[in-house]
Amino acid sequence: MVNVGDQLEQAAARAVRAGLAGVLLLDPRGAVAAPVGALAADDVRALTHFVLGVTGRDRARVLFAGGLVELELDGRPVRVAVASRCVFVVAVASAGTPAAAVAARAHALCADVEYVLQSLRTGGVPALHIPPPSGVGGAGPAQVPIIELDVTAGVSSPGRAKN
Repeated sequence: MVNVGDQLEQAAARAVRAGLAGVLLLDPRGAVAAPVGALAADDVRALTHFVLGVTGRDRARVLFAGGLVELELDGRPVRVAVASRCVFVVAVASAGTPAAAVAARAHALCADVEYVLQSLRTGGVPALHIPPPSGVGGAGPAQVPIIELDVTAGVSSPGRAKN
């Protein structure tokens, strides 16, 4: 029997090979399932603290509707999503990575994690899952709502000043 933790770590490793600098998967209690890639211990702590502190209707609505919360860590773009309503997926890109590429990779990672979790729920492997090729995700940034957060994690929207 394959260990789910191993499968999640493999999904994270695939995302790093596809171009992300680092991946962090967290359960709702903040237990780290798979820190992979270029993430220092301080990065893991900061991202875990942020994710567990995500509150507010706007951010929660975006996350649980399949959208992304957008932030930056030391100049690197970060996207946070929720897979299967139970695992926080944190995708960290290299500085200078185009926003659309970061969003596409984050969505592809989230889909891969959802596949692993569905396999666990069904007690086997659901139908056929072929991860998308590098740079190709599910819904792109034009199709899924994205919320931007500044360094202090204030919410911004087009036409509104950052809080």
